[in-house]
Amino acid sequence: MKWLKIIHVFLVVVFFGGILSSMVLNLHIDFTKYDESYLGYKNMIILSDYIVRLGAVGTLLIGFVYGFFTNWGFLSIDGLALNLFYISSKQSSVFLLLTN
Repeated sequence: MKWLKIIHVFLVVVFFGGILSSMVLNLHIDFTKYDESYLGYKNMIILSDYIVRLGAVGTLLIGFVYGFFTNWGFLSIDGLALNLFYISSKQSSVFLLLTN
């Protein structure tokens, strides 16, 4: 189970690192220059498609593994509350990223 925790932590770091990189890139771009805004847009698409998506899908799959094959489960009260908090925090962070 230790390797599962290591993979989970790594994927969470990849997910949040991609989101923070997109936010920093968004704040650094000068949108008055076409070339800079185009390259920034392309880089944000690459970050979103490869880094953030990899972290999000991987974390979701590891969550399913935790839910099905460990004592955490999906239907225990603590596990359900933790899963709902985790999912809602991921959705709100993605919503905030997309609205900027």
